[in-house]
Amino acid sequence: MWIILVINLLVAMAIVYFGLKERQEDFNLFTAGAVFIVFGLILIIGLVLVMNNFEELSVLQFVGGILIAIGIISLIIGFVHCF
Repeated sequence: MWIILVINLLVAMAIVYFGLKERQEDFNLFTAGAVFIVFGLILIIGLVLVMNNFEELSVLQFVGGILIAIGIISLIIGFVHCF
C-alpha cells in the first residue's frame, strides 16, 4: 500500500509542478488546495489496484477523502484571501 501512496504522490507532484511551471504561477494556498484535491483523486482512482484487500482499501479511501476535504477548504480559503 505504501508503494501506491508514494507513486501517487510523485505523480501528483509532477502534474502540479509542470502545470504551474507552464502557467508561470507561484505556489500559494489556492494551488496547494488543487494539489490536495489532485492527490486525493489519484488515491481514490488507485483503489482499483487493491479492491480485494479491505484493510488497505479503507485506508486509501480515508486518506483520499481527507485530502479532498482539505483541498476544498484550502481552495475556499485561498479564493477568499485573494479578495
